[in-house]
Amino acid sequence: MIFSLNLISCNAFVSKDLAEAENIQDYQQEYDLLHIPSIERRRLDKGAKGVFSLIKEYQYPIIFSSFQGEINRCFKMYESLKVDSDISPTTFSLSVLNAIPALCAIMFGNSKEIMAISEEMSLEYGLLNAYLLLQETKEKECLVLSYREFENFLSPDRFVIIAMRVRQGNNLVLQFKSQASLKNNPLGSEITFLKNYKQKSQWYSSNQQEKWEWHVLF
Repeated sequence: MIFSLNLISCNAFVSKDLAEAENIQDYQQEYDLLHIPSIERRRLDKGAKGVFSLIKEYQYPIIFSSFQGEINRCFKMYESLKVDSDISPTTFSLSVLNAIPALCAIMFGNSKEIMAISEEMSLEYGLLNAYLLLQETKEKECLVLSYREFENFLSPDRFVIIAMRVRQGNNLVLQFKSQASLKNNPLGSEITFLKNYKQKSQWYSSNQQEKWEWHVLF
């Protein structure tokens, strides 16, 4: 399988300790949430805060792709349930996988299609779904948000977000190479992408289940 897109723009938000550990400090950012009402700002966890720091406004379809979503919010909710035997309905509703793209749609007044998918290689499958959406609709572009958060008992407060605006074209080509790889990448394909983007025109991303070949033309 091979498909191509035009990459209009690419931005990323990487938490400080993860950026330093992986030597990708260019993508380390501070939250920028002045455009979000304060009453809404207080409800956001770090994933949503990072997304809203990258994206101020958007009126095209949004694809959110993440293996586990805001998993640490779920852990906090579980701890609260053990202590109080009660869960806030707001906290529960914001813990689901499609919460971030839904919040984007609400905040931006965006009535276009939103999609939330769960895949371990979330960046590749987010782009694949973007390709299919653009082929099947008359939309000019869409936004792919790939989010990975690392469990708090392994590496607290480590997360990465990649925001890509794409349209039909061929300056980004992805090819599925195999259904198995000898390599296991616990940091996910997002970090692989950021380490190679703007440095190479071709590279591979993989986990123990599959392998993809990337071509990016500048």
